[in-house]
Amino acid sequence: MNTLKSFLKLAIPLLLTVLFTSNAWSQASISEVKVQTLGGIEVKVNDIIKNNSDPVILFTYFNDCEVCVEALEILHEEMKRYRLDGFKINVIGLNVYVPEDDAVMGIKEFAISKGWTFDIYMDPDNNIRSFHNKTETRAPYSYLFKDGKLIYSKLGWVEEDAEKTARNLINAAESIGSKLVYYDEDWNYANKATHFYFRTVDHIDGLYYVQDRWADGSLQMQGYFKDKELTIREGKFSYYEKFGLKTKETVYKNNELIGEKNWYVGGKLKNEFEYKNGMIYNILYTYDLSGKKVDHGTIKNGTGSVILYNDFGDRATQYHLENGKYTGEYITYMAGKVDKKFKRKGTEWVEI
Repeated sequence: MNTLKSFLKLAIPLLLTVLFTSNAWSQASISEVKVQTLGGIEVKVNDIIKNNSDPVILFTYFNDCEVCVEALEILHEEMKRYRLDGFKINVIGLNVYVPEDDAVMGIKEFAISKGWTFDIYMDPDNNIRSFHNKTETRAPYSYLFKDGKLIYSKLGWVEEDAEKTARNLINAAESIGSKLVYYDEDWNYANKATHFYFRTVDHIDGLYYVQDRWADGSLQMQGYFKDKELTIREGKFSYYEKFGLKTKETVYKNNELIGEKNWYVGGKLKNEFEYKNGMIYNILYTYDLSGKKVDHGTIKNGTGSVILYNDFGDRATQYHLENGKYTGEYITYMAGKVDKKFKRKGTEWVEI
């Protein structure tokens, strides 16, 4: 029986994709997740990041995850080196051990054996895992905070490499407030020598105008943020193919997505949506590759069926909303024919 993991693998290409330092989860939600001190006292993530004006890296691990532990050791050394250079980066380790496999004393002893001097917390109730709707313990998860804001987050490592995983986080911390930022092909933070994309930031009329470009200077995205940490989107964001054709346009009001327009590869208009509370609220139109209007369902003001199409113009998914909430089946299509069906079970989609 396939669950959410399989469903997401099918559905993600059809969902809104934001290819820059976006938060996949809301800052308020991750800050409210409860973890524990090694003494068993329950605290919220917000309590341990402490609205710190210096960058704070929260990094999950368990003792047997070699890449996680090696990345933490690199972060620890970098934290000490940066402090000598006058730039403070705080590191917090969060052990996501499985209670029956690892004892609290084991966490303490392991950290001592490594000579770690940063704060360590634990998550014996698997609250981080539950927050991300994961069915198994995973690490590393990493989060970068500044002034209590979630600036950047990533699930998993970079190319299963401890050095690259740690360097991505250090580069992210260094880039906060920078007018020029470099990224690799997967939008991990990089440097001038290894970058695939670069970003420029300009302060204009009280907003921060961001342009993302390929290494050759071709425009990939442009849009405005309300804050220098680039966490609150405002107004229109436009995305482009490398040769200048627009692929997507999204509209935000105080970081809430309210509109989206998409184009097929080659520049033909595809569809336009209105959003409310993160869900499709209305579909204004949908066209096939020939420019002919096609059935997009009955959705109106958050209630009705939703039909979405892939970049070949074939029907790809269909589902139903009732006042902005999923009801009934979620259907995926392959080459225009029904491929799989899912139903909601708690917080997961389960194949039927």
